[in-house]
Amino acid sequence: DEAPTTEVDLWPDPLALSRLGDDLLLRRLDGGTTDAWRDHHRRLGGLPPGDLGESALDVVEAEVDLLLDRAGLRLPLPTDHRSVEVAVNGTVIRATVPVDSDQLPHLRFTRWHPYLRVEPWLHLAVATLAEPDVDWTAVLAARTELNKKKGPVAFPLRLRAVDGDRRPSATKILETALDLNRRARSDAIPFFQRYSWSLLSGRSRQ
Repeated sequence: DEAPTTEVDLWPDPLALSRLGDDLLLRRLDGGTTDAWRDHHRRLGGLPPGDLGESALDVVEAEVDLLLDRAGLRLPLPTDHRSVEVAVNGTVIRATVPVDSDQLPHLRFTRWHPYLRVEPWLHLAVATLAEPDVDWTAVLAARTELNKKKGPVAFPLRLRAVDGDRRPSATKILETALDLNRRARSDAIPFFQRYSWSLLSGRSRQ
């Protein structure tokens, strides 16, 4: 029989690090400081003792700094927002957009996955249909993929213009989303990187 271990892992688990990163990211986007974030979590407790706790904060701070740098946003983000709404095939869709800014930020302190593109595309489509004269750009950023060392994933998203008009692309995105929503209420919809395309094109027998 193996002897019971007496070792205790004091380093924060991935969920704890993710919560620290989420908090710092939101504070920085709102114009807060890293020093205030550090002080808050020192008082709050829950960090490893001594220098190990400071090292955990250092790791999170460095990753958030790199994510913000890759995103290239103008900070702090606008605090004022206005509501917009559009009607597509009889369905009213509402969203909020920032005042005095053409950027739609979607930054997440979570590991990159392709599904993170969905919300920014929908937000971009609604904003474009509601206010087509604004050159809207969604800014997407997330942590690096697991077990990869490329750093954070960050890129802007803009709709393709058709004869100088981005509204047809926006309409197509929202029509597709509404159709998927309707279908998902009555049947399972498989979402796989290759298999789903074969279903859509009719090349799959299953």
